[in-house]
Amino acid sequence: MKKILAVILFVFMACSLLAITIHDIQFTEEPSGESPYLEQVVTIEEAVITAVGWTPNSGHASFFIADPAGGPWCGIMVYDYDEAYVWSLSEGDLVTITATVDEYYSFTELGYLEECEVIGSMPVHEPLAVTTLELSSSESLESCLVKIDDVTVTAAQNDYGEWFVTDGTGACQVDDSFFYLDDVDPPIVISVDDFWGRIVGIVDYSYDLYGLNPRSPGDMYPDSNNDENALDVSGVNIKGNYPNPFNPTTQIEYSLEQASTITLSVYDIAGRQVKKLYQGTQESGDYSVIWNGTDKSGNTVASGIYFSRLFHSKGVVTNKMLLLK
Repeated sequence: MKKILAVILFVFMACSLLAITIHDIQFTEEPSGESPYLEQVVTIEEAVITAVGWTPNSGHASFFIADPAGGPWCGIMVYDYDEAYVWSLSEGDLVTITATVDEYYSFTELGYLEECEVIGSMPVHEPLAVTTLELSSSESLESCLVKIDDVTVTAAQNDYGEWFVTDGTGACQVDDSFFYLDDVDPPIVISVDDFWGRIVGIVDYSYDLYGLNPRSPGDMYPDSNNDENALDVSGVNIKGNYPNPFNPTTQIEYSLEQASTITLSVYDIAGRQVKKLYQGTQESGDYSVIWNGTDKSGNTVASGIYFSRLFHSKGVVTNKMLLLK
């Protein structure tokens, strides 16, 4: 009996030890950058979704998670080979994940997903403010949500969607693994000497380069962020939609703390724009817009998960909606 109890206690302790944080997985002093948990099955009890739909080279869609408080070493990519979870998740979902730690050409990831359960929601932490030199050379920023401010384009976009910017400290790569610039309406054209006030995104590592991947056009801000009167992200909010689930019409409610230029659109779970509901400048206050379940051509869309996304001068806020027929 004592032996049985000892075995049970050992198994319990082993499982407890492997319920770890993303920082535990990512932090390393090894020059190779390899995780100390390489090839181990781990459980992360609490992580927040920071980005969904990463598809480098048009491969399998993946998503990124972070320790709720954020910080260096606190982000990781989750490789969802079968795409069993990715399109049902959204930024701000709080999840529990069990998966295997892997290294793909020195890029640490979680693969062979055994579980990904949404246990709640929370605001995504603020992006880490870094210089372009730090971004281009820091293992600690891998898979983290970061921002670079007041940068100038040093090399225009090439055939692989890569372009380079600098804030004066050194050049870093910007990549397009979440969306293509020429798929935006109107297309975003990158030219040498263009100025961008802020670019937010997820840091990846590929072909010996760290790169910044904006999650949507709302992560790219043309105006300088040195303006003390710049709009606070928290001042723009989608309150939700009612009813939800709905059929076929729902009312999307949002608020502005100060006058803002916004675009409110509906997207499907593949990240494609379904319909633009409003674009323009509005004064501070509470607003609502009706979506009648049709696309930009007036066709009725299928049942499923959709997202209302409110783009503004400092970012984007998102709300999940469910159309049931």
